[in-house]
Amino acid sequence: MRTIETILTVDERGIARLQMPPDITPGEHKVVVVIEEELAPRSQGERGQFPQHDIGPWPFGSEETFRREDM
Repeated sequence: MRTIETILTVDERGIARLQMPPDITPGEHKVVVVIEEELAPRSQGERGQFPQHDIGPWPFGSEETFRREDM
Protein backbone atom coordinates (compact mmCIF):
# COMPACT_ATOMS: atom_id res chain seq x y z
CA MET A 1 0.00 0.00 0.00
CA ARG A 2 1.19 3.49 -0.82
CA THR A 3 -0.02 7.00 0.05
CA ILE A 4 0.13 9.69 -2.64
CA GLU A 5 -0.92 13.21 -1.66
CA THR A 6 -1.67 15.51 -4.57
CA ILE A 7 -4.26 17.95 -5.93
CA LEU A 8 -7.08 16.34 -7.91
CA THR A 9 -8.71 18.42 -10.64
CA VAL A 10 -12.46 17.95 -11.16
CA ASP A 11 -14.08 19.62 -14.19
CA GLU A 12 -17.60 21.03 -14.48
CA ARG A 13 -18.91 17.61 -15.62
CA GLY A 14 -17.58 15.94 -12.46
CA ILE A 15 -14.75 14.13 -14.23
CA ALA A 16 -11.55 13.94 -12.19
CA ARG A 17 -8.08 14.01 -13.73
CA LEU A 18 -5.08 12.80 -11.78
CA GLN A 19 -1.44 12.51 -12.86
CA MET A 20 0.18 9.49 -11.19
CA PRO A 21 3.91 9.08 -10.50
CA PRO A 22 5.70 7.12 -13.24
CA ASP A 23 6.50 4.18 -10.94
CA ILE A 24 2.80 3.24 -10.52
CA THR A 25 2.11 0.18 -12.64
CA PRO A 26 -0.68 0.38 -15.24
CA GLY A 27 -3.89 -1.47 -14.41
CA GLU A 28 -6.64 -1.38 -11.82
CA HIS A 29 -5.87 -0.10 -8.32
CA LYS A 30 -8.05 0.24 -5.23
CA VAL A 31 -8.07 3.91 -4.16
CA VAL A 32 -9.60 6.03 -1.41
CA VAL A 33 -10.49 9.67 -2.14
CA VAL A 34 -10.75 12.16 0.74
CA ILE A 35 -12.14 15.60 -0.12
CA GLU A 36 -10.94 18.39 2.19
CA GLU A 37 -13.56 21.11 1.87
CA GLU A 38 -11.38 23.78 3.50
CA LEU A 39 -8.85 23.58 0.65
CA ALA A 40 -9.33 26.82 -1.27
CA PRO A 41 -9.62 26.37 -5.03
CA ARG A 42 -6.51 27.54 -6.86
CA SER A 43 -5.95 28.46 -10.43
CA GLN A 44 -3.73 26.11 -12.37
CA GLY A 45 -0.07 26.80 -11.64
CA GLU A 46 -0.74 28.93 -8.55
CA ARG A 47 1.43 28.15 -5.53
CA GLY A 48 0.93 28.95 -1.87
CA GLN A 49 2.71 32.01 -0.52
CA PHE A 50 5.08 31.73 2.42
CA PRO A 51 5.37 34.66 4.84
CA GLN A 52 8.53 36.76 4.63
CA HIS A 53 10.13 38.50 7.60
CA ASP A 54 12.95 41.02 7.36
CA ILE A 55 15.16 40.51 10.42
CA GLY A 56 17.79 42.99 9.29
CA PRO A 57 21.43 42.30 8.40
CA TRP A 58 23.18 39.17 9.60
CA PRO A 59 24.97 40.11 12.84
CA PHE A 60 28.23 38.35 12.00
CA GLY A 61 30.92 39.15 9.48
CA SER A 62 31.91 36.94 6.57
CA GLU A 63 34.92 35.66 8.58
CA GLU A 64 32.65 33.99 11.15
CA THR A 65 32.00 30.29 10.68
CA PHE A 66 29.85 27.91 12.60
CA ARG A 67 31.63 24.69 11.80
CA ARG A 68 31.67 22.07 14.52
CA GLU A 69 35.48 22.22 14.65
CA ASP A 70 35.41 25.99 15.32
CA MET A 71 32.97 25.87 18.23
